[in-house]
Amino acid sequence: MKKILIFTLCMNLLLLTGCRKEAVEVRDRAYVQSALFREYNDKIYLTLYPFEEEKEIAYGSGITISEAARNASVSAGQEIFMGHLELICFDDADFTERLESCLSDYRISPGCKLLFLFNTQLPENCDTTLLTDRLSMEEKKCRIPETDLFHILSEIKSKDGAALVPALTKSSSLSMCILKNGRKPYILSDDAAEGLCWLRGKNYPEKIYTAGDEEYAVSKAETELSAVIRDGIPCVTVKIHLKGSGNGYEAEKAVALLCEAAVNETLKEGEADLFGLLSCLEKHCPDYFDRHDYETAKQSAVFEYKVFAE
Repeated sequence: MKKILIFTLCMNLLLLTGCRKEAVEVRDRAYVQSALFREYNDKIYLTLYPFEEEKEIAYGSGITISEAARNASVSAGQEIFMGHLELICFDDADFTERLESCLSDYRISPGCKLLFLFNTQLPENCDTTLLTDRLSMEEKKCRIPETDLFHILSEIKSKDGAALVPALTKSSSLSMCILKNGRKPYILSDDAAEGLCWLRGKNYPEKIYTAGDEEYAVSKAETELSAVIRDGIPCVTVKIHLKGSGNGYEAEKAVALLCEAAVNETLKEGEADLFGLLSCLEKHCPDYFDRHDYETAKQSAVFEYKVFAE
């Protein structure tokens, strides 16, 4: 009994010691909710927004991100901790090259949201928490595909190297933007952004709004891409099976039009594969895939949309 009592007392002392050490670390750190990275004249300008409203915004600049972060710590008067970041904003399309290093160097969560500032700036008194909530709400409503750091980094590492990132424009509207090295950023229409949700087979909406303001309530949906080569041209079939209630015929037409808008704006205009076309060709048409470059495959592919509503 005495041994058990001594063991219990020792464990309590260890826990108390650990808590006190952790409390000191918390007091010594400045936890930030969002970060704004701007690049100008070969320098990085960093603005850090805290979680607490009463805390001051921290600023820092430098040749590298680490130098800018150190200077921001001086501005804040505390060590900056970015491990709980919920949102990263940036205004340089090439900043995507730095994202992976940010993830590892600052232990940023893979679920952190990204926002590209397309020819615009955040106002000085911007409430970045509301901005983050706005992004999350658009995702939940299935108006935009998944936009966290993990998914965007996966896209950058794909064969095509293009990424789909939410963008804030001059009119303060929230759009989806294609970022790809060597090309100008390309803003998608709302229809194309919704169509990508269907083509990717993720983030399906709960309702489909059809012509005449009718609704089709979606209970289940599945997307499948397949391809064959006809006369040297890759012919891709997009099959989408819907289960739900409402006007199924009008729902089929609405989804097909959204998918068509997504293909035209991403592949044909934005020259980016954002829904797995190249993976589809590699799987179903390996001989064609091995003999042709990616750009030829994207531009020459033709699509057929088969949507079935039950």
